[in-house]
Amino acid sequence: MNAQISRAILYYPTIEIGNTSWLKQSVLYWDLIGTIAPRELEWRAKGVPEFQELQNHGMLRLFHPESYVKHAQQLLDEFIRIRNSQEYQALYQQQKHSPAKFRIHSEKMYPELRAYIRENQVAEEGDDVFLFNKVDGLLYMSLLAKYIADQDGHMATVPGTDYRAYQDLAFLSGTKENSISVLSLSLQRILPIPHADVPLNQVLDFKKKRQNELLEFRKILLELQNQLRAAETQAEIQDKLASFSESMELGVNTLVRLAEEEKLPTVFGSLEALFSMSLPDVVSMAAGATVNPSVAAIGIAGSGIVKVGKYLIDKANERRKALNKDTYSYIYHAQQEGII
Repeated sequence: MNAQISRAILYYPTIEIGNTSWLKQSVLYWDLIGTIAPRELEWRAKGVPEFQELQNHGMLRLFHPESYVKHAQQLLDEFIRIRNSQEYQALYQQQKHSPAKFRIHSEKMYPELRAYIRENQVAEEGDDVFLFNKVDGLLYMSLLAKYIADQDGHMATVPGTDYRAYQDLAFLSGTKENSISVLSLSLQRILPIPHADVPLNQVLDFKKKRQNELLEFRKILLELQNQLRAAETQAEIQDKLASFSESMELGVNTLVRLAEEEKLPTVFGSLEALFSMSLPDVVSMAAGATVNPSVAAIGIAGSGIVKVGKYLIDKANERRKALNKDTYSYIYHAQQEGII
């Protein structure tokens, strides 16, 4: 892929990014950080201190949901289908006693969805807002981010989160019959990311100063993803991992050294990317399974591990491949969170 293309990661399922580790990690490896905000609430989003710093460095992009209405009916159909799934019901049972309400401004909702919500009493309606239970609210925002990223024609935009449950709800299929196969690339305890105590402005300054080296490392990751996507056998997937291990380790060591020179403390973070595969039957799945989390693996940089797995995602996501947007979603985690 061309490293000169502006690459944006669109955060979901909330507007503000409460996980500062996620934000700092994303700043290093993306050109733009996106969030969803109606035009009439743009002032509020820009008032968030972290977003102000991003804007000062030319790294903030606000996505206005009212501008993305092309696939409104598809989003509504997917919202209804997922609410009826076993995965949704399991998550809802965990949260159903929570009194917390999730506010979504009416301008973030397509007219068809507003009509469905009123007719089926899915949420309480207030002045210019709907008050959802937490699961419904976060589900809608996850789907909205996915559809906005699909429709964004200005740059390479990918939805990204630190909420695995909502990526799974928005993408993964509950059955083989209604699914397409994708690969998962998981980098565990490999990515150099700023320590939680490092101020955001210091991370932004480091990115500006070391942009070329960060781009070179990103090219390694993108090329690995492209090579895996084109693999024709499971053995070839393992071979691709092995061939990239040296360049990846050199890239990691370079970034750690540069961070030390700039007195920027780092830890090793993780990411997982879901992306399309050329041949759906390259990787086998156990009977009835929708996830094969470890098809191939290799150790990197001490305790780091690179894994490739196979996931079945819902066929509703096929449109992203048709748009030549072969990456479906990213999850970032910091090492100390212990999620991956």
